Amino acid sequence: SSLLGSKLSVRAGAHAHGGETTAWVLTDGLSEHRSQALALAAALRWPFEEKPLLFNALAALPNRLKGASARTLQAASRAALRAPWPDLLIVEGRRAVPPARWIGEQSRGLTRLVFVGDAGGEVAEDFDVLVTPRHARLWAHPHRIETLLPLSSPSPQNLADAGRGRPDRFDGLPRPWIAFFVGWGGDRRALDVATARRIGDDLARFAAELGGALRVLSGPHLSGEAARELAKASGGVLEVGDRHAPAEEGHFADLAEADLVVVCGEGEAVIGEAAATGKPLYIYPLPARRPGVLSRLSDWVVARALSCPPNRRGTTRPQQGLEYVCARLVAGGYVSATPRPAMLHQALFERSIAVPFGRPQPDNRPEPRQETEQVAAQLKSLLANPRVF
Repeated sequence: SSLLGSKLSVRAGAHAHGGETTAWVLTDGLSEHRSQALALAAALRWPFEEKPLLFNALAALPNRLKGASARTLQAASRAALRAPWPDLLIVEGRRAVPPARWIGEQSRGLTRLVFVGDAGGEVAEDFDVLVTPRHARLWAHPHRIETLLPLSSPSPQNLADAGRGRPDRFDGLPRPWIAFFVGWGGDRRALDVATARRIGDDLARFAAELGGALRVLSGPHLSGEAARELAKASGGVLEVGDRHAPAEEGHFADLAEADLVVVCGEGEAVIGEAAATGKPLYIYPLPARRPGVLSRLSDWVVARALSCPPNRRGTTRPQQGLEYVCARLVAGGYVSATPRPAMLHQALFERSIAVPFGRPQPDNRPEPRQETEQVAAQLKSLLANPRVF
């Protein structure tokens, strides 16, 4: 419809039919994305269906060029997205954003769109609710829910279920059992062989001091050569993880078996899962690399935009000149701040959820930290009324 020449749109969700809320979860094949989206869907306690997506070459294009489109999907995935449309759509990952927006258009206001994560949620107006970690430094918005940690689903029950179907790989080894996760974050901290050897030496001393056994759980962002060198230097048993394997079938079993966990670098999703177990958690930070020209330019634009910081409702005083231009570039998703995992690490240290590697573990065992249930409650509150925009 039109109001004074402007297009008026309404997203109503279950309010359109008054029946039971239905939900879809779009997953892009990456374990860290899938686990967070499914964790939120389960916490809502509404019936939901997972819709795995397979992409074609067009998915590599920037989302700004693709708009709301299903053309980035392979034919089988495209065919699986058809009416009746769900009341709620949960999505994570940059590649899944265009199909999600396309479903929102096809449903003609029925489907409410919820984004989870940091990569792809830069434009808040594309979604009804966004759940993003604070260290991603995305633009504030009334419908953006910020979390300390990525959403996670480990519980005593599902950790036990994950470990039950696999042989105990620590069996017969001295305790404590130490699980070291490396290469599970972004590739901004890719490890060379020399750095892997140094980390391995540090781990060997750590395990020897504790008198325990070590497993090195290598992720997709660590080369095979660096992983082997790290395992050799540390004396640990090497296990190569699959980024596409569901977490509950993969590293949940390692979290279940370990007595304590060490995460290297930017493995934010694994950090969130480890924090949810309540087991002692160490973070081995990697030295920051000098940012490239584009990263420095983006951070400058964001800093200029935030020279007039938004209030809690996501609004600011009237902006002028360059400040206004920079703010519009950031809010529109044309420029994004560089995520800062070090902000997450420091917040965890201050809350005694994690300890810097090399420091003694506190006497008190950390409380399990999980924000998924609280986020689900906030989400239901924000979705309680139709959205007009």
